[in-house]
Amino acid sequence: MKKFLSIFVALAMVLSLFAGVGARSAKAAVTLTATASAATLTGGIDAGATAVSGKATVTAVTTAAPTTAVVTIDTAAKGTFTGAGAVSATTRTTATLATTTDANFKATAASSQLVTVSSTANIFVGDIIMTDAATAGTALVTGIIDATHMYVTIGAVPASGTITLIKLDTTTPGFTATTADTDFKAVAGSTLQTVALTSPTGNLHIGDQVTVTMADTTGAGVKATGTVTIGGTVTADNVVTATVAGTAYNYTAVTLDTPGSVATKLALLINDGATYDAASIGMEITITAATAGVDGNAITLTATPAAAAPVPATLSSIALVPATVTLAGAGTQTFTATATYSDDTTATVAATYALTSGVGSVTTPAGVYTAPAATVAAQTAVVTGTYTLGTVTKTATAAITILGIGVTLSSIAIAPATVTLAGADTQAFVATATYSDATTATVIATYTPTLGTFSGSTYTAPAATVAAQTDTILGTYVQGTVTKTAYATVTISGSVVTTLPVGTVTLATPTPVSATSVLLKWTYSAADAIFFKIYRNQTGASPISTDYVGSTLATSVVNASYTYTDTTTAASQPYWYWVQAWNSTGGGTFAASPIVFTPAAAVVVPVTTTTPTALTVTSAGNFTGGVDGVGVAAVDALGTVVSPGVVNVTTAGVGQFDAAPNVSVSVPLTLTATSTDADWATLGNQYITFIGADLPIVGDEVTVTAAGASGVGTVLMMSGSTGLIDVTIAKVGTLAGVVSVMRPTTVGFLTLNSTDPNWLTVGTAQTITFTGMVTPPPVGAQLEVSMVQLQAAVKAYGFLTLSGAVSGAPIIAGTVATATWQDTTGTSHTASYTVVSGDSLTKVTTGLTAAINAVVGGNVIATATGSSIKLVQTVAGAIGNGKTLTASTSVTATSLTIHTLGGLGQPAYVEEGKTIQLVAVDSTGAIVGATWTSSLPAIATINSDGLVMAMTDSGVTLVTATYGTYSGSFVVIDVAPQTITSLVVKLVPATLKVAGKQQFGAIAASTGYAALDYTTQAAWADTLPVAVISNVAPTQGLLTYSTAETGNVSASAAGLTTTAAVTIDAAGVVTVVTVPVAVKKVIVLTVGTDIVTVDGKATSVDAPPEIVNGRTFVPIRFIAETFGSTVTWLPETKGVTIVLGDTTIGLQIGNATAVINSNIIALDAAPYIKNSRTMVPLRVISESFGGDVVWDPALRTITITYLVPVAVTPAP
Repeated sequence: MKKFLSIFVALAMVLSLFAGVGARSAKAAVTLTATASAATLTGGIDAGATAVSGKATVTAVTTAAPTTAVVTIDTAAKGTFTGAGAVSATTRTTATLATTTDANFKATAASSQLVTVSSTANIFVGDIIMTDAATAGTALVTGIIDATHMYVTIGAVPASGTITLIKLDTTTPGFTATTADTDFKAVAGSTLQTVALTSPTGNLHIGDQVTVTMADTTGAGVKATGTVTIGGTVTADNVVTATVAGTAYNYTAVTLDTPGSVATKLALLINDGATYDAASIGMEITITAATAGVDGNAITLTATPAAAAPVPATLSSIALVPATVTLAGAGTQTFTATATYSDDTTATVAATYALTSGVGSVTTPAGVYTAPAATVAAQTAVVTGTYTLGTVTKTATAAITILGIGVTLSSIAIAPATVTLAGADTQAFVATATYSDATTATVIATYTPTLGTFSGSTYTAPAATVAAQTDTILGTYVQGTVTKTAYATVTISGSVVTTLPVGTVTLATPTPVSATSVLLKWTYSAADAIFFKIYRNQTGASPISTDYVGSTLATSVVNASYTYTDTTTAASQPYWYWVQAWNSTGGGTFAASPIVFTPAAAVVVPVTTTTPTALTVTSAGNFTGGVDGVGVAAVDALGTVVSPGVVNVTTAGVGQFDAAPNVSVSVPLTLTATSTDADWATLGNQYITFIGADLPIVGDEVTVTAAGASGVGTVLMMSGSTGLIDVTIAKVGTLAGVVSVMRPTTVGFLTLNSTDPNWLTVGTAQTITFTGMVTPPPVGAQLEVSMVQLQAAVKAYGFLTLSGAVSGAPIIAGTVATATWQDTTGTSHTASYTVVSGDSLTKVTTGLTAAINAVVGGNVIATATGSSIKLVQTVAGAIGNGKTLTASTSVTATSLTIHTLGGLGQPAYVEEGKTIQLVAVDSTGAIVGATWTSSLPAIATINSDGLVMAMTDSGVTLVTATYGTYSGSFVVIDVAPQTITSLVVKLVPATLKVAGKQQFGAIAASTGYAALDYTTQAAWADTLPVAVISNVAPTQGLLTYSTAETGNVSASAAGLTTTAAVTIDAAGVVTVVTVPVAVKKVIVLTVGTDIVTVDGKATSVDAPPEIVNGRTFVPIRFIAETFGSTVTWLPETKGVTIVLGDTTIGLQIGNATAVINSNIIALDAAPYIKNSRTMVPLRVISESFGGDVVWDPALRTITITYLVPVAVTPAP
């Protein structure tokens, strides 16, 4: 039977293939239907089997759905879901989530805090975390900022004590729930499974593993089933489709089919006997999973009727393109034929062509018409095209005009020239050619838009955006060798915004460009914004109005990129930003950036290896070019048109009428747009919102009516319905909203001119005569007539030329360039500029120009262009001619002095592997960009910036600096690495004081050397409110300041930190009030021996260190007294009291606790007495003194480094 049905189905398919051969068709109505019972097979039940507990890892929880979680299946659950408590969770970890010492975990309960941790990789929003402090405290994670920063809300009990790490809150109750969600039975590895639970997921963490306890199942398995029902009326070539498990089965009906036979044949196609079976009864097909169990419920099932029988299409008409054409003599034109069919489709076809009247010839089937030679009179012709399809023949004609002799194409025009469309609307354009004999003809132009698209001469506008768009259409028509163009303007109306922006702002990590600027870059996924607001904050969890720093306009493009540069940052500060999209309705959601730090303020040190050259300054001669003025100074005439040819002259013209055309026109317009924006009440540049489609344009002077006084402003920029307006008159009272503009225009007024003498008198109803008038200025128009002086006075001028240097090369330092000149009264004046190291020819030219302009009573204005200076007398007229202008130069020799960046002279001692920065200074005190060399690079190298590195632990090197013809030398001595015992911060004096700059030095000392320059080794920081100290090579320690202030500058190196209290007075003088010296003590003990070294010097102890039960014990009195402590033994309680500065430590023999400033801490083991000395666990050293303890298991040594406290005097 199956074989017979297979043959029958195959035969039906073959017949269906031949049913529509040769027909050009469109779709007919579908009459056959197919309906699936459900989207999947249903009813599958597993056979009795042993239960398997399901396991899944939580990947997401949400407060919006408090009883659901998103999981990844680790082990598929099998069996029957049990009752209460069936679901339990194991937290992802109780170990360390991250390390931290951030004291903000100790902040006030319920406060929001920004905290820094080693990594946020294993921390998620919603986690409840706790520290390892004595009072651990808890905190709720509310936001992850970046890899090391997050926001938390402090719990009811803040942490107290020492914090080293955070972990999940182990006091949170365990999680239990009930579920019957079959997603737990999904295949292992399945992701994004959303499961329903009976308990809130608040105690679940991302990463927790959820276990679902299952019970064994009993009974026989059941196969999943589904049905497809065939209905409707069968029409030959109907195609019906059933899709099972993603595989589509198609059957095409034949003439003799019924719904029942379609069901039978489609079932036969579906039945594969492996995954599922299919059989039909009547018009219903039953599809059954091959095996029993719930797995069959996942088999998908759909059924749809597809394409119906095609209906042949017939030829309706043809058209020739172009239908009309104008040619020059002997010109050619190629015609094409387009057929239209009964189904409204079109196609280009191969017609035959014939000349049916007139002159010329046409080829077929190419369709190329050739005009005859031109005659005096114009000629005409008609070409007919013919096309046959089957038994249907259609014809069409085209009309041709051949221009007469001497007639050429003059211009074209596009209609309409302006049009306003909605988004996606269409508009047909027509091009009209005008010829030299004043005749016109409709022509076929080509069109090029900037935004929309063209199909032939029909334009389709782009989709509407929030802001209105303007498209410029370029029309081009070519006739022979002549090409003409014309333009049309399409305004695409903006969409009416009734909702807030819904797009997504994707903000990249900001880029610090300099100490005072940060570059932001972002994209926006929608086109519903007209501008973006940028916020910046250093403390809050979300932006507020006071954080606003600027805005930038949006373009009407989806996924466009934007940038904004914040130029108000300070050096060495953390910043993060928010960007928010805005439209006329309001603001959308915020996008936040990670934290970035601005660099320290950098100072540019001139660096050059070009040999300095001599400077020559010459005068081009005495002042010349002065001309006396003739006539009064000009004032433009202003007036308002009250009727044709009659003007109210409000400002009388003074002087002579300017050359024609001299009249500019602004016309009044009342717009349909309105504005009630409150910013009309504020002068200056304001973002003003308008309502309506008829909007002002750039250049308009806008007036908006108000109850008291109207607001007036000039349009600087428009974006959609929002404009940047320079408000010149603030509105008073309630706005009525009516908008009128005075709009400058040249349409019809390009040649308008007037020399009527009535312009020279203020008065109403002045009769004015115009020439060159194409269109009379309308009533209400504002007119401005340009006036000029009969003969303007001209000022005398002279030139100085600077030369003798290669472009960009420095000039010899110390060169003095001098200019001497006479003013119009004959009084002499002199100005000079002294060249400093690194000055280029351009810098010297600018400097001498500034010096000339700074001379009080010099009565000239100097301007620099390249290496020339133009001096212009301030008094116009011939009196300036002949006044003298001379120039000269003189050179003072310079020599180089070398010192370290920290101010040390030679010789400089440098430890092996460490560096010092050398500085070369000329006789003026300026730092120069010298060329550096080392006599013995194997001992000490030096780079092009003057940075020296010691290559050995001994040896002497001579370093040489050259700058032009001058040089200096400096001795560098290599030494072995030192143990640094002190660090001093000092001011480095400068002969040439640079305003706003002060160099600091960090000078270290060891037991062998009293002065080692550590300026480049140190890490610099400051607490000054405005000033910034550089921590970037090669300007480490350079303080940049701009105002009087006080604060601290600190340097940290070799484990020492020294702070200097700094005062900057109003005159810009920097003084160091106190420079405390940080002293470091280093104790090295060895387990099992009484030999101890202190700062490299050997001594002995009564009780050597020892290891007891895996714990290292050390003699506390020796260590404490070496650090400067006072140690007291209390025999009554066997207690020890240690006082060090403001720290008091209490210990007791046999008691495994210690008291530090009233805080109780647990020790690894109890102290004990050996050789009459108290031995304590090594941990006491770090807990009590804050010392740095290093254990070397190979050498069995204990190295304790301690910074002896020093008093720091704060800045006043």
